Amino acid sequence: MLNNMAQIYLAQGDYNKTLNYLENSLAIRRKVGDREGEGTTLNNISQIYYDQGNHKKALDYLEQSLSTLAKIT
Repeated sequence: MLNNMAQIYLAQGDYNKTLNYLENSLAIRRKVGDREGEGTTLNNISQIYYDQGNHKKALDYLEQSLSTLAKIT
């Protein structure tokens, strides 16, 4: 649900609200142990930072995503 809300704000170009919803989603996914959802959310966060031109931070989140997803396969 939070990821869906983030997508709405992304479509409106509101990166701050998008990141807020994604960060809340990430915290919940980590708390409940949803590793696949965590990896997906980390990837989504990386895309926001990439779109904003913050490639270093985007790469950091993308690497976290890859590491998280690699542990479940």
